[in-house]
Amino acid sequence: MKTPLYASWRDVPPETWPWPHFRPSELACRGTGQLMVDSEAMDKLEALRRLIDAPMVINSGYRSPVHNRAVQGAPRSKHMEGIAFDVRMEDHDPHRFIAAAREVGFTGIGTYPHMGFVHIDTGPERSWGDPFPPDDDEDHAPPPPALPRKITLAPPPKAKALPRALSKFWPRR
Repeated sequence: MKTPLYASWRDVPPETWPWPHFRPSELACRGTGQLMVDSEAMDKLEALRRLIDAPMVINSGYRSPVHNRAVQGAPRSKHMEGIAFDVRMEDHDPHRFIAAAREVGFTGIGTYPHMGFVHIDTGPERSWGDPFPPDDDEDHAPPPPALPRKITLAPPPKAKALPRALSKFWPRR
């Protein structure tokens, strides 16, 4: 089956979009608004979302060749085939996310801890990038933010005298 390329994500017929956790707009090219829909890759993305049972923020889905050059993407980027997704990790454990991505069939895994995302694709099996730091204690919640050392409160403002017409309703005590 040929992978459709839509001139705009708005052109995708709603009845042909079977992936309830994603919208065409969030997977479209950020530069042109075009969208290439690879059903196999989208099925895996939906399966991953169901497996991790948490929302995923897609930094980059499909990229037109023009936009891919503009963002200095790889010359043969899988984003241009509609089979790659860059997913933010701020609400995910990247190690668990990568394991789940492999479990549902993603074969290309790129890690970008300094930029806070993981690239996943359905291209040839390969991996690249820097490792995310290990999670020493998975159940350990981050400490609460530190309080300022000294809190200085401004003195309360002085009360203003009421206008003479209102003073009969609010007598001074």
